[in-house]
Amino acid sequence: MKNVSIMSKIITFLKIIVPFLSIIMLFTKCKENKKFTHLKNKKFIQLEDGKFYYKDSIFYPVMINYCTNIRKVNNYYTIAELKDYGDPSKFESSDSSVSASLQTLKGHLELIKEFGFNTIRLVPKFGINIFESNPEISIYTDTSVTSIPLEGNEKIVYDAIEQFLDIADSFNIKVMLLLNPPIDNEIITNFTIGLLNKFKNRPTIFAYDFFNEPLYFDKSNLPYGQRSRDKKEAYQIVSGWKEMMREHAPYQLFTIGFAEPIEVFEWDPSILPVDFVQVHTYHPLRIPSELYWFNKYVKKPWIIGETSLPADNDSITYKDQQQFIKDVFKYSKDIGAIGFGWWQFQDVNWGNYEHNYSGLLASKGTIKTKKRNYTITGTIKPAAYEVNKLIKYIPVKYDKLPVNYYNMLGYSNFVLTGKVIDGETNKAIEGAVIRGWSKDWKVAANTYTNRQGIFTLYSNTEFTHFEISAPGMETKKFDYKVKKYIPVKNADVPPIKDLPNKELEYHHISFQPFLSSDTSVCKYKTFCFDPAKFHKALYKSKIETIKLEPIYLK
Repeated sequence: MKNVSIMSKIITFLKIIVPFLSIIMLFTKCKENKKFTHLKNKKFIQLEDGKFYYKDSIFYPVMINYCTNIRKVNNYYTIAELKDYGDPSKFESSDSSVSASLQTLKGHLELIKEFGFNTIRLVPKFGINIFESNPEISIYTDTSVTSIPLEGNEKIVYDAIEQFLDIADSFNIKVMLLLNPPIDNEIITNFTIGLLNKFKNRPTIFAYDFFNEPLYFDKSNLPYGQRSRDKKEAYQIVSGWKEMMREHAPYQLFTIGFAEPIEVFEWDPSILPVDFVQVHTYHPLRIPSELYWFNKYVKKPWIIGETSLPADNDSITYKDQQQFIKDVFKYSKDIGAIGFGWWQFQDVNWGNYEHNYSGLLASKGTIKTKKRNYTITGTIKPAAYEVNKLIKYIPVKYDKLPVNYYNMLGYSNFVLTGKVIDGETNKAIEGAVIRGWSKDWKVAANTYTNRQGIFTLYSNTEFTHFEISAPGMETKKFDYKVKKYIPVKNADVPPIKDLPNKELEYHHISFQPFLSSDTSVCKYKTFCFDPAKFHKALYKSKIETIKLEPIYLK
């Protein structure tokens, strides 16, 4: 009887405590969902099963990057096109009025819509510097640029963005809004929260981009050697942004613009809690390999946020650019991209060829939109006419390893081999990223490990500085002096001191010499590279096995 009495008391206790525990578990689950889950609202772009949806139909963002300034006209502030578009000495609208400035934007967006783009990545060139203790806003006129404090003048920026969104709405164009990352700056953080709250009910904004290329711009106010950030610290920062989004903009999506696979050294896209990954990739020799790596090893939905082949119709022809946009669009969609973005709308004069001529609109001449509502400064490049055709492209699955995956830039003097393994299991790590630098840090190259954890790092100069990591694993930095390089073949080779092209780096490497003699046999002509030009070296050596430890996140 005593046992029955004890059992009865246990049952009674469980009846009381189990519902209570269930409530606690449900509450905890809700808190996690609020922190890490994008809320559903069919008025907004949704992300489900690795694809974007809008009103129950798949939405494939075909995006162009468009830059803007804040312009002061007759004591009024207004959004305006980037002053560097067209004639950089003045804004395009000759009439110094707010309405004229907005008319220019309407003309540009009408042309963007006519090209076939359904999304704009809005790049506000407002001069806000996150490293300043008191960040300021740059205000432009035709003849000058001045600065005013951001704090207390947030409404000027909010109103300018709202003007742009209203115009985008009128053309049924969605917007990805690039932010100044709120890192260790209370003014920027408060500004960001205010912005998210103001536009949380605007379906026009389908996503916020919280950081443009942390690889290049994180801690860019510091000397190069002091810029490193621990992966766990980056994860905590991004988790805070995610929570900020869910509290203040719960229906919009959240991303970061990742520059290239070596982002994995610090801002590891595989572990950061973004809704989707946005990839920026440019040089034709690099694009197939970089996209292949992101698709295979990051394990998150991804889009191209920026790509282009600069073309001035001289050094690189408009025909080359036209072929490029077709190939990169189709290749990326075939291997798994769920969106595409082009950098940028119009050519500029920033001093660097790669920046100057990446637009779909040249700077000289004038054109009219098809409806002839607006006259626009510039001349349309042929690549722009491909967009309306590409939006109809039906992907065909393609998972072939790029022929230059392990030697993207065709270096041919040295090859260094090694192996990367898991420090806990001693198993090979596939997809680890290895970067080497020359002694003076001027030239670098990357490669990846294969299924056996083996890497082959090709270079034209001897590397002595190294950095290695893999998705979800720690990062190791070290110096290593190769004791001896030996000839790859038993044949006469030039002495190491006489090897050519030791200072050659990718900005000065053209992709055309690596193309196959018959590009008609390839699906993507821009990436139809001759395999024989990537798997050769004069000298070889080995490095000891590197162990990486897994990262455990709280």
